Amino acid sequence: MKKLKNIFLCLLCAFLAIIANIAVAAACTSDQIDIGTDCVDTKFTITTTNLNANAVFKFVLSASGIFYVDWNDGSSVEIITRNNNTTPTEYSHTYATAGQRIIKFAGLATGYNTTSYNNDKDSSGAAIRFGASNNNISTRTGGTPTLIASLDGSIGSAFPTLNGGTNDSDKPTFFDLCNGCTNLQTISGNLFSGVTTAKKNLFRSVFDKCTNLTSIPAGLFSYAYGSAESMFRSAFYQCKKLSVFPDNLFPNIDGAAANMFMYTFFEVNFTTTNQYIPGNTFLGLHGQTASNLFNSAFKKSNLVTSCPNGTDDVTNAYYSSYKNSWDSKKACAIIQYTSCTGAEYLSGDVCLPCPSGYDGDVQDGKTSISDCKISCPAGKWTGEYERLSYIEANGTQYIDTGHVISSTSFKAELEYSSPVEGSGTLGHFGGNQDSLNGHAANFKENKFGVWVAFANAQGSSTGSKITVGGVFNAGEIKHITYEFTGNNRSLSVDNASTSGTFSGSIISNNKYRLFSNGCVGGCNDTLLTGRIHWFKMYENSTLIFDFIPARRVSDNAIGMYDLVSGRFFGNSGTGDFVAGGVLGTFGGSSCENVGIGYYSSASMTSYGSVSQRTQCAPGEITLTDTSTSVSDCISASGFTVCPAGQYVPANSQTCTTCTAGSWCPGGQLYFDTTDQGLNSCATAIGANWSSDAGSDEQTDCYYLITLHKNGYSGIIEGLSGIGCYVVSAAEGTTNAQLKLFYNTACTLPAISLPAPAGNGHYDISTSWTTTTDVTNNVVTTIAPVTSAIPAITTYYARKSCAINYYKSGNTTCSACGSNSSTPAKNALGACVCDTGYTADGSANGATTSINGCLEIAASTLSCNNGYYLPANSNVCAKCLANNYCPSGTYTFDSINNQGITQCPNGLLSPVGMWESGQCGRILHVGEKYVYLRSVKQMTPSLNVDINNDGVPDFFGNISTTAIPMNADFINSQDNNKLKINIPAGVTGVSQGVYYVYDDTVNTNQ
Repeated sequence: MKKLKNIFLCLLCAFLAIIANIAVAAACTSDQIDIGTDCVDTKFTITTTNLNANAVFKFVLSASGIFYVDWNDGSSVEIITRNNNTTPTEYSHTYATAGQRIIKFAGLATGYNTTSYNNDKDSSGAAIRFGASNNNISTRTGGTPTLIASLDGSIGSAFPTLNGGTNDSDKPTFFDLCNGCTNLQTISGNLFSGVTTAKKNLFRSVFDKCTNLTSIPAGLFSYAYGSAESMFRSAFYQCKKLSVFPDNLFPNIDGAAANMFMYTFFEVNFTTTNQYIPGNTFLGLHGQTASNLFNSAFKKSNLVTSCPNGTDDVTNAYYSSYKNSWDSKKACAIIQYTSCTGAEYLSGDVCLPCPSGYDGDVQDGKTSISDCKISCPAGKWTGEYERLSYIEANGTQYIDTGHVISSTSFKAELEYSSPVEGSGTLGHFGGNQDSLNGHAANFKENKFGVWVAFANAQGSSTGSKITVGGVFNAGEIKHITYEFTGNNRSLSVDNASTSGTFSGSIISNNKYRLFSNGCVGGCNDTLLTGRIHWFKMYENSTLIFDFIPARRVSDNAIGMYDLVSGRFFGNSGTGDFVAGGVLGTFGGSSCENVGIGYYSSASMTSYGSVSQRTQCAPGEITLTDTSTSVSDCISASGFTVCPAGQYVPANSQTCTTCTAGSWCPGGQLYFDTTDQGLNSCATAIGANWSSDAGSDEQTDCYYLITLHKNGYSGIIEGLSGIGCYVVSAAEGTTNAQLKLFYNTACTLPAISLPAPAGNGHYDISTSWTTTTDVTNNVVTTIAPVTSAIPAITTYYARKSCAINYYKSGNTTCSACGSNSSTPAKNALGACVCDTGYTADGSANGATTSINGCLEIAASTLSCNNGYYLPANSNVCAKCLANNYCPSGTYTFDSINNQGITQCPNGLLSPVGMWESGQCGRILHVGEKYVYLRSVKQMTPSLNVDINNDGVPDFFGNISTTAIPMNADFINSQDNNKLKINIPAGVTGVSQGVYYVYDDTVNTNQ
C-alpha cells in the first residue's frame, strides 16, 4: 500500500512539474508589431477611410533599411529588406474586404536617395510618399492619397537624420508625402521628430491639397534646424479648411534660403474670425533674406489685411521688400499691457474697448469689463431685459435687421429648433429680391438647404441649392452655419457639412430678415415658423450682429437684442413672438425713458448692471415718461367707475373682467401704472386659494380639494352641489372635487364612504371641524373655513384593532381564537397560530384562522439516513453540508434540531451524509476534485498520510470499474475519471488501470 501511495505522489509531482515548466510566450503590446520571432516597436500609423472591398494601398520607398508593415487585415506582416538600395520602389497591398484599417509601420532607414534634392520637380527620391510611383502629383485626385484619414506617431523616427546629417544621403526628404490626401483630417505634432537638419525640398508639398485638414499641430516643424531652398514650399497649398494657425511654427529656422516659404499657405481660407499671422511664427529668421523667400506665401488666403485691436503690425520684420508677395496679409504681435487708458479695460494681457455704449467713464486703469460704465441723464435709465432661451415665430412675425449685404464674403451661424415635426418649411432666413440677386437658408424636416443667386425673375436662379440631410425631431436644437465666399458656398448642420460653387453675386439691395425670405418687388414674402436660440452674422469676417432672444421689461416686447450694437430689434410683423424660458436679466447699452409713473436722477451704471428708476406712490402718475424727480408725481385726476367683478389694468382707463384667482369689488378706480381694483386670493388669504374669473368679493375665493377613493368598491354618494361647495366631478366617480369657499359655513349632506375592499382611504383635511360617524362611515358637517388650509392628512374609514384582535366586517374588532394572536396593532388584523400550533394539524397550515389553532401532534417521527428533524417542524430535512445525520426516531420539539451532528473541526462533508467516517477532506488534482473519507470503507483504497507517521489519515476508493465521480465534487463532463496505472511488480494490487472514485456520497436511501 505504501508503494501505491508513493506511485501516486510521483505521478502527482510529475503532473505539477509539467505545469510549472510550461513556457508562456509574452504577447506583443498594442504599440508593437508581432513579426513571429520578435516584437518590433511601431513608429507611425496610418488610419484609412472606410475602404471599399479590393481597395489597393500603395506607397513608394526610396530609402535603404529593413521595414515592417502590419496591414491590419489578418495577413502576414510584410517585411521589406533594402540593403544599400535607395532606388524608388513601389509597394502595394489589396484589401479583400471593406472597412477602416489602422496600418502600422516599423523599421529604420540606413540611407537616402538624393533625387528629390537635385530635381525640383521629381519627388520620387523622397524617403517615403503615399501613392503609386507613376502618379501625376499635380493632378492627384484618386488612389492611395484619398484613402488616408490621419497620420499618427513619428514618421521621422523611421526616416531620421543619420550620422548628424554629414552627407546628403544621410538626410531624408518628405517631398509630396501626402500630396492629394483630400480626406486627411489630423496629423500628430511629433510626426517629423528625428529629422534635425535642413535639406532642399525637405517638406515641399508635404500636405499639398489636403482640403480637409483642419489644424496644424504645435511643434510640427520644431525638430528641424537651419534653412534650405524650397524647404517648406507649398507645404499647405490649398488646405482650405485650416482653422488653427499655431504660434511659433518654425522656431529653429535660423537662416534664409530662396523660395523657402513660396506658396506655403497659398489659398488657405482660415475659418477663425480675424485670423492673422502670429508675430513669432518666423521668429528664428534673421540676417539678409534671400530672393523670393516669401513669394506668394499667403496669397489668396483670407487672413486679415490690418492687425486687430490689441496687436501690433510686425509684418516688416519678416519680409520688408517683399510685401506684395503676401497679398497684403499681416503678421501681428499681441501687445503686452499692464494698464489701459480711457474707455478700455484689461483682459488678460490685452486692452479691449468697453462694450458699445459703456464709454461713460474714461478714467485710466480699468481691470475688468465691469469697470466700464454707461452714463444716463436724469429721466432715463438703461432699461432692463430678460434673456430668453429662444423666440418662436408662428408664421406672422419676423425681424428686419435693416442690414443690406454688400459683400461677397458672408457667413451666418445660429442654433435653431422647431416645436413640431412637419413636412413644411420650418425656418427661413434671407434677403431675396425679385430681379436682384440674393440668398437664403431653408430648413425642412430631414433636409437643410442653402441657395443663392436668385436673378432676373421670380423663381429663376443661376445657382443651385445645396442640402445636408438629417432627421429633424421636434424640439431638437441644430447648430447651423452657412457661408458664401466668392463663388463658393458651404452649409454645416451639427457635424454634417457640404459645399459647392455657383455663378453670380450674392449682393442684394434688400434688407436681411429673420423668419422671412425678404422677397419684395412682386414675389411672395413668406413668413415662416420655428425657434431661434441665437444668431450671428459676419461680413468680411467682421461680426455684424450677435443676436440673443430677449424680452424688454418696460413693455414686454419680445425680440432680439444685439450684443454688438446694444440695440433691441422687435417684431416687424403681426402678433407676438412666443418666448422661451428666462435665462437671466441684463441692462441695455443705451439710455431709455423711464416711463409713465416713474422718475430717475442722472446715473452712472456698470456693465452688467441695471440702473434704478423709482415708481410714484400708489394713486399718483407722471405726465411724461422722462420725469426726473418725485415732485413730478401728481394725483391721478381722472377715474373710471367699474361694476363689481371688473378692474382697471395698469396704464389703462378701461374696465376689464376680474382675472381668475382674484376678486374685484369695482367702484371708482383711478388711472395708474399698476392694476387698480384687483385683489389676489393667494396674497390675501394664503397659497393655493383661487377664484373664478369675474369674482367680486373675498368670499368667492375657494380652496379646491379632491376626495380620493382608493382601494374601495362602490361609489362616492351624496355629492350634489348644494350649500358652500360644488362638485366638479360627476356623482358616482371614484374622485370628486369640492370647492370650499372662504369664511362660509358648510353644511353637507351625508357623504357615504362605501365598504372597504382593501386598505383604501379618503383624504380629509384635519383642519376642518367635522362631525363624523365613524361607525357608519359618513362625514356630516364642515365648520366655516377662515384661514389657509394646511397639508392634507389621511383619514381611514376602517378602524384599527388592538393586538390579538382582528377586523370583523367593517367596524368590529373580534378576539383571535385559542392558540393564535395578531403580531401588532393593524387595521387588517390577521391572526397567526402560536408556535407549536397549526390551523389544520400540520405546521404548514393556514395562519389566519379565527376559530383557534390545533396543537401539533406529539407523536414520534422517523427520518432516514442523511435526514434530520428541524426545530418546530414535523418534516424531515436533508442533512446539511459539513454534518452527518444517521437515521432515527424523534419527537416534535419547537426549539431544538434533532438527529444532526457537526463534523469534527476542520473536516467537511457533502449534503446528505449519515456517518462520521464521511467527514473528510477534498483532494484537488488539477481542475478535478476527489473526496477523501476519514474512515476507510472498502479495499482497495487510496490511502493518504498527511502526518508522515505511517498511519493513513484519509481514504479514497479505487476500482478497475470506471465509476463516475460524484457531481458535487467533480466536473464529470465527458465522464473523465482520474486514473492510476499500476505497473507490473507491484505487490498487493493487481496490475492495470484503476479509477479513483467515491461511493460514500451516494445519497440514495
